[in-house]
Amino acid sequence: MALSRAERCLALLLRLLSRACLALLALLPPPRAGPARAAPRSVPPPRRALLLLPARRLAELLRARQVACVEVVEAYVERIKEVNPLINAVVKDRFEEALQEARQVDKLLAESPGDDCLEEKFPLLGVPITVKEAFSLYGMPNTSGLVNRRNVIATSDATVVARLKQAGAIPLGVTNCSELCMWYESSNRVYGRTNNPYDLQRIVGGSSGGEGSVLAAAGSVVGVGSDIGGSIRMPAFFNGVFGHKPTTGVVPNDGQFPNAQGVRTSYLCTGPMCRYAEDLEPVLRVMAGPGVSKLKLNEKVSLEKIKFHCMDHDGGSIFVSPVDKEILQAQKKVVEHLESDLGVQVQHVAIHKMKYSFQIWSAMMSSKDSEGQVCQSELAEAQLWRQQGRNSYSGPAVESCRLPKPTQGLSLLHVSPQVSFHLFLKLHSTFSLVSCGLRPWLSAEEQCGNWEGEGCCFGTLTFSMQVGKSTKRGASCLALCRTLCLLTCRLGLTPFGMPRQEAQRFTDLLGDHGKPVWPLWELVKWLVGMSSHTLPAIALGLTEKLVNLNLSGKAKLVSMGKSLQEEMEALLGPDGVLLYPSHPTIAPKHHSPICMPFNFAYTAIFNVLGLPVTQCPLGLGREGLPLGIQLVAASYNDHLTLAVARYLEKAFGGWVLPGEV
Repeated sequence: MALSRAERCLALLLRLLSRACLALLALLPPPRAGPARAAPRSVPPPRRALLLLPARRLAELLRARQVACVEVVEAYVERIKEVNPLINAVVKDRFEEALQEARQVDKLLAESPGDDCLEEKFPLLGVPITVKEAFSLYGMPNTSGLVNRRNVIATSDATVVARLKQAGAIPLGVTNCSELCMWYESSNRVYGRTNNPYDLQRIVGGSSGGEGSVLAAAGSVVGVGSDIGGSIRMPAFFNGVFGHKPTTGVVPNDGQFPNAQGVRTSYLCTGPMCRYAEDLEPVLRVMAGPGVSKLKLNEKVSLEKIKFHCMDHDGGSIFVSPVDKEILQAQKKVVEHLESDLGVQVQHVAIHKMKYSFQIWSAMMSSKDSEGQVCQSELAEAQLWRQQGRNSYSGPAVESCRLPKPTQGLSLLHVSPQVSFHLFLKLHSTFSLVSCGLRPWLSAEEQCGNWEGEGCCFGTLTFSMQVGKSTKRGASCLALCRTLCLLTCRLGLTPFGMPRQEAQRFTDLLGDHGKPVWPLWELVKWLVGMSSHTLPAIALGLTEKLVNLNLSGKAKLVSMGKSLQEEMEALLGPDGVLLYPSHPTIAPKHHSPICMPFNFAYTAIFNVLGLPVTQCPLGLGREGLPLGIQLVAASYNDHLTLAVARYLEKAFGGWVLPGEV
């Protein structure tokens, strides 16, 4: 799909505006919490051997009583205190609580007769971890870099955090992120800016940038990140560590702010970030909990039987920077090594639709549930609601129910959302008969007869209504079904009577559902240094409605995204892995992402495709900055990318100590 002249002009305009903003930024003083001008180029290398052990090995030593947990935690506390003034990664620590928990671990180990049961029950016993500040960690702030939430303290743990703690991990603190987790430089008005441990003048990526930075600086063993556009993989790439975006729907996203709503629940993923590839799988198992059964982590992987595919770039999008030669050379070395060492043939592919990665991601992120994929969380909530046999519902879901404006020609009844909602409940029992195949209304012969599928879209859900068109009774049922479809959609409800969810507006999140935020006014305030928001957040608020200016073009992009997903699944199959750049450039200098705001498309496209991706470091480049590559597989084939990551770590060295270049 060729870009129109208007789209090309828009792209040029955006680039010019970006450069103008960068020129303005250069005139402003550096943000607070950043390092002094005379600071060293990078963080010093770690001096203690305990800081250089993988989580799995560290847990083994602890269970074998070869090292005390208090000693391990003290080593990491000392390291964070050494490097954090330079990188500003850990924004709130819990060192005292962590040391107390370490003493409890030592006591448990002293009283336990052996380590066999401990390994099964506490696979991460005594392992220090850090958590992205966007996740709830009891007693820690949970602002996501939003000034309006600076006094918010978590009163519980996010699901993945609770699971890690139950597995024996010890959180050391929470780490910085971008404002509302929607930008790829981790900087905000609450905590300031986080710096790259390999070059303090470079970005750490976002939004899980604090995690990437503290891991690379050897201040933590395992990190908790989230990813809706590359927020795990970009920081992992810029900081030279491993990051895994699991298959969609495997790891729960509960307990983070902002959490996804509507169709975005199908794109947001929570996953592990680690210095060592061998730690990704055990941490993923803990994070996923019962959901790990969807994956194939117990299957043995034969690398020689994997079908490798390679794509050097996206095809030349005008919105995205060209891929650096250094990154292309690193990827070429990976291909050559795979072919020479494993004897495989890496197939070079050119997937035309990848050229429109940014446009596809933007369109699908802003689409309503009916335009995108099935909203799994809403489906589960609606099914639970029905299973509980409730015949009425009240609460936030009813309050947020919206009816289309009468002027749009879509409003059927001029009544309040609450009345409309309960009116639908009156039809609920009848609707259930229809949605369950109309069996109570049909004879046994008709139930067993020749049925044809009738697709019917209800907001977020698409049902295959099995209706017998060959009988008058079947035709009558089909007519009733269509009538209820129309009524449901016009009331703005889902088929289960739940309000249709739409993607949250970014401006609503900026105000934290309180006082409205006007992006244009915030831009004026920002120019005079009075805004409490960062420039990228303001810019996103200004531009979020642009994608809806061309609804027909947006629909085509959503359709293209679905087609690309099918193409990718067919290409990769049950045994395929795609090699793809993690980012078109190495870690850029601070503020410069504003000049190339769409480069995150190299990671974002895989969120809307729902595919598992592992970012794998490939050593350092000429400037001493990390290189890396994305490993992509078909849905639920996470075990393939994790196995290849472990292989490439041995071949190319994986994480490299900072400060030794």
